Amino acid sequence: MIRKKRVYLVVLLTVLLASASAGFKAVASSVELRDDGLTIVYPKSTTDNNEPIQYVTLIVKSGYTHDSKGKIGLMGLTNELLYYIFRYETSASAVFHRTYAEMSIFNFEVSRRNIEGFYKELDDILRMDAIMLYDFCNSLVLYKKFAPQEPLMPAVEKLALRLYGSEHPYYLVYNREHNFNIADVNKCFRSVFRPNNMMISTSSKLPESFLRRPTGKNFQKEVKQAAAQSPNHEDGRTFDYTLAHDNSTLVCMGFIAPNMEEEGFFSMVFVQKYLQYKLTEVLRKRNGLVYYVDVNYNATEQTVAPAFKIYFQTLPEEAGNALSKTLQLLESIAEEGIPKQEEEYILKKEHKRLELRGESLKVMVYTAALKTLYDLEWIDDAEMYLAKLENSREQVPKVLSRGLKRLKVSVAGPKGTVLDDSILQNLRKED
Repeated sequence: MIRKKRVYLVVLLTVLLASASAGFKAVASSVELRDDGLTIVYPKSTTDNNEPIQYVTLIVKSGYTHDSKGKIGLMGLTNELLYYIFRYETSASAVFHRTYAEMSIFNFEVSRRNIEGFYKELDDILRMDAIMLYDFCNSLVLYKKFAPQEPLMPAVEKLALRLYGSEHPYYLVYNREHNFNIADVNKCFRSVFRPNNMMISTSSKLPESFLRRPTGKNFQKEVKQAAAQSPNHEDGRTFDYTLAHDNSTLVCMGFIAPNMEEEGFFSMVFVQKYLQYKLTEVLRKRNGLVYYVDVNYNATEQTVAPAFKIYFQTLPEEAGNALSKTLQLLESIAEEGIPKQEEEYILKKEHKRLELRGESLKVMVYTAALKTLYDLEWIDDAEMYLAKLENSREQVPKVLSRGLKRLKVSVAGPKGTVLDDSILQNLRKED
């Protein structure tokens, strides 16, 4: 079912955005830029800690945006193979990875008694001349190439097409060619995994010799890659319906929203948190119209031009009703803003969430990496984050109105999907 897949992806993105935007008490980090270009980050007062588990975040400043034409998906495949090696060939007790548009992230949890050995293992892997997993690589390529597509996924893909256009990498990620092999993977590995293209944030001291020993790769050559460009926004609203052979209907809608450095970003963060709560209440709890609802603002996954998106899965006969209620709520916020009482409720929830989370070593290491990468003070400063969130409330109607003028709606479902024409009167329907 599409539901499980969408929930999994959205949870990952939500956790990342929460970590990037929620923050904790401001923690001064020590940042070292080595002569070979490697950036090392130590959150304050972490390297002399006595915690039984140590944390390491490795960020590679390359993502699926940087895949060359005809090789879409290569960075993701390279990262999957490295994840396999990290997971089974190092002493890390847990490994997590994710390929984003402009970066790739590996998070490691390591027992304190194994941390020195882990650094040596990580060093050995990153200095390898080649990844030797020929059969595993071929199996992954074939699996991805011939795996059946979820019947409702066309709704997600069509929304991305409307948002970014057919040539933009943020859309092309849905159209991986899968025509590469281990030679392509090793070319990517050798050209991208270099010290000047990596950042390490850690809770324990990194050895001086890390990535200093001889290697067959050219670690000195600078990694040069073009950044993604902002898409040419398609003016006006659009609506698309795709016939799908399934017993449920997926509704997707969204628009390009401000990135983390643009005015209006915190207003949309506020809207995301409010709508996740409100739509769950209205569509699911109160009316029982949907199986689930996810409100997604992927500002950390696609940093140049993030999209604000809403997904919900429903019975075909309830699709029009659920869509109507969602559009009505969006228009109401754009005209009148969020009711004051509910604004205070959202702010109170944010205060409580930060209070309950406290200051964990794991998040300190991760947020220190993101703060250094993005150079944004509020990422690990809870007071600054909450102040910006509170001050953004007045701009919510203006920022949301601007987005709704470019709202794209994409629906995939069976023939029984009910969509009243009156609901779509302000949307352009294209076959």
